[in-house]
Amino acid sequence: MDGPRVYRRRRYVSEWSSKSLHAVATRMNRDRQSADLTEHQEWLWDAIVSELEYRRRHTKPVWRSCSCWLCVPPFEP
Repeated sequence: MDGPRVYRRRRYVSEWSSKSLHAVATRMNRDRQSADLTEHQEWLWDAIVSELEYRRRHTKPVWRSCSCWLCVPPFEP
């Protein structure tokens, strides 16, 4: 796929708790520093980060939202 990836919320990851999403993403990030992720792992990584960013945008009140490096995108789209 040559164009930019577009992600929708995936039911598979949207059912996970935020704690579980953070744990899996942190583990995957550690793993990808030593070796490339497979295509399926890349899909899961992107889905998890997308879900965390979605949750941050939709958490009210704002001060209850997570502000970690996984939840805050590096720049505005």
